[in-house]
Amino acid sequence: MDIFTVRAVTKNGKIILICGMCRDGYKMQCVNLYKNGVKSAALPETLDEYFLDYSLMQLIVNISPKCVVAVGASIGVPNVVQRSGGIIGNPFSKVQSAEDEIEEIGHGLFEVAFAGKFGAVLKGNRLKAEKVKKEFEKLIFLNSRVGLKKAVGFLDKLTDEYIFVSDGSGEGGYPYICARKGEIKEELSD
Repeated sequence: MDIFTVRAVTKNGKIILICGMCRDGYKMQCVNLYKNGVKSAALPETLDEYFLDYSLMQLIVNISPKCVVAVGASIGVPNVVQRSGGIIGNPFSKVQSAEDEIEEIGHGLFEVAFAGKFGAVLKGNRLKAEKVKKEFEKLIFLNSRVGLKKAVGFLDKLTDEYIFVSDGSGEGGYPYICARKGEIKEELSD
C-alpha cells in the first residue's frame, strides 16, 4: 500500500487535512482526486460538532476513489465548543461515530479511534491494535498537542504503517494528520 497526505481548501475557505492508505501506484491519483474534490465542495457553516463531523465524513466518502483502503481528515472550525472535526476509517464500510473500540476494517488494517480526541488506522494484528488502544486511553486526557505527539511516537515504535488523525475543532482541538509507511512519514497541521 501507498500512503498520502493532502492539504485542500473548500470553496468556502475551510482547510481540510487528509491522509490515507491506497493500493500501490495510486498515490498521486488520490492526492489529485481529494484536492480537486474538496476544492469543488463547500462545507455547511455550522458550530454543531455532530453536524461538522457528519458533513466532513459525507464529503470524504463521496470523493473517495475505490483504490483507498483507509482515510482520515481533520478540520479546524473556530467557535465550535465540543471537540470534533476529525474522521478516520474505511470510506466504503458502514459509517459510525468513534466508539473508543478496535475495529478490523479489512486489508490487515485495524482502526482505534476515540471520540473528541484522535484515532489511527494501523497495519498489523489485533494484539498491536490492543496495545494502541491501551496507550491511547492514557493519552486522551493530556493536552491535545502533547497527547497526539505522544500517540504518534508510540505508533512509530509499534508499527511502520499507519495513518493518524486528531480532532481539529472545539476546545483543545488541533488540526493534525500523519501517515507513515516504512521510512516515509508525512505530517500536516494547520
